[in-house]
Amino acid sequence: MELFINQCYMKIRISALDKLFSRYIRAQAGWTCTRCGRRYPEKSQGLHCAHIFSRAKKSVRYYPDNATALCFPCHTWMDQHTTENHAWWRARIGEARWSMLLLTMAVPAKVDGAMVKRWLEQELGKLPVKRPSLQPVKSGSSDRARRSLCSGCWNNATTAI
Repeated sequence: MELFINQCYMKIRISALDKLFSRYIRAQAGWTCTRCGRRYPEKSQGLHCAHIFSRAKKSVRYYPDNATALCFPCHTWMDQHTTENHAWWRARIGEARWSMLLLTMAVPAKVDGAMVKRWLEQELGKLPVKRPSLQPVKSGSSDRARRSLCSGCWNNATTAI
């Protein structure tokens, strides 16, 4: 079984437009995880551009309501908890925008990459340049566990214990 899984594994292809969109989403969030609030340095790989609906859905691939900035632990948690993920997203963007996102996703569309690129570059130019201060990692008995989870995830994990 393991051999079969390894043979079927495909690396996710990330285009230059995907990278630009990711930078826009993370910059728009001020390089901060929208779920737990942890801040990251500009262009950090620890903060992801997370999509609620797969990037394979071309009609919403570059749709801002379909993406947000999440740290790795929050992104992983959201991907593993679909019901909670959808409820959080719906509350975050509101009922009207959620309905529009679902409608837009259902309609097949071809993406005009040049137009999306122009729009993203224009929007990035409008955003203020923010240099967030990083949260220091506290030392202590749970230091190793805390390093693997952002503060929001750490709080969720400790309340569940």
